Amino acid sequence: MPDDWTSWLTEEEREVLKGWDDEDTTHFARSLAASRALVAEKDKALHAICDKAVLTGRYGGEGYWWEIEKNGSDDLVNAAAALALSEEEQEEK
Repeated sequence: MPDDWTSWLTEEEREVLKGWDDEDTTHFARSLAASRALVAEKDKALHAICDKAVLTGRYGGEGYWWEIEKNGSDDLVNAAAALALSEEEQEEK
């Protein structure tokens, strides 16, 4: 994780963090930042796999989505599904 781990937080989250100067809140915020960094690395790895496989990607306004060709394997379908996940959608569930 970068030295400036707060770059993984939203502006609103950084403002809240400024108002709370305790170890538990800082630990929670660092964990959130680490999770976002991990997801970014996961996405990068999945994109590399999918770009070399039977998937064709198009960039959409909200992010990436993938069209699976007829001969796509279950593993590639699962990789495409993971790439389609967003933090906002997960918060709604």
